[in-house]
Amino acid sequence: MKNAKLRSCGLAEANLSGADLSNADLTKARMENANLTGVTAIATNFTDSFLVGTNFSDANLMGVNFRGIVYSSETIFPVGVNLAQTIQLAPKVNLSGLAEDKSKSSKRSVFGSRDLHNIDLHQANLSDLNMSDVNLSHANLDRAILRSTNLSHASLRGASFRDANLSNADLSRADLCDVDFSGSNLTGIRLQEAVYNSNTIFPDGVIPPKAKYLGAGADLQRYRFNHIDLSHFDFTAANMRGAYLCRVNLTGANLSKADLSEANLEGAKLDGANLEGAIFYRTIMPDGKVRSDRKLGT
Repeated sequence: MKNAKLRSCGLAEANLSGADLSNADLTKARMENANLTGVTAIATNFTDSFLVGTNFSDANLMGVNFRGIVYSSETIFPVGVNLAQTIQLAPKVNLSGLAEDKSKSSKRSVFGSRDLHNIDLHQANLSDLNMSDVNLSHANLDRAILRSTNLSHASLRGASFRDANLSNADLSRADLCDVDFSGSNLTGIRLQEAVYNSNTIFPDGVIPPKAKYLGAGADLQRYRFNHIDLSHFDFTAANMRGAYLCRVNLTGANLSKADLSEANLEGAKLDGANLEGAIFYRTIMPDGKVRSDRKLGT
């Protein structure tokens, strides 16, 4: 891999132990949790790469360029590596200064659609950042500052935002199932078409009216789901008329008596799902075939 041109390549969890990466261009590469133990990376360019959890133990990093990389406390570097002008994701970190450089000017997410699940960012300052599409499931964001942060379309399932400041943040179409917002500041927050379930905890028990409830009897008519995991959810008697459920995981879900008229389930996973009494009318099934068991109104 010496002299290789690997800009923006996906090498997450790759095993490159002992490889020669000298003079390679790995700008903006995704290398989270990759094994780079013992690699030779002389004059290698890692500019703006994502190195959360990457292992560089015993690596030769002479002349390497790490400018702008994103790493975490789980990333292992040899002693003495120069980490100036890098970004460490850690508790209490202040990343608000990235907002102008890498977010609003380019309108691209600072972290792209990268996987930051389980990361600990409690008390971090993430104000004004564009973090749309990021995976922060089960992350610790307790007491974090996220004023005007863009978390639209983000996967936040199981994350903790206790006592966090989310004033004027954008969480539209985010997955908020099992999220704990206890004591958080949600003043001016945008939650249009975000989804939540019975385990989601909002401050003082208040449920924002523009978010969509996922559960028995839910009104999800014409809602567009995007690659979300709905396995084992209870949608008994839910109104899912015209809903877009392509490639959604509904394994083991309870869809008994749900109205699936004109819903699109192409590519969806329905293994073990309970469909007893569900209404199918012009419904596109996982295999692409149209199913109509009865006429509407009968």
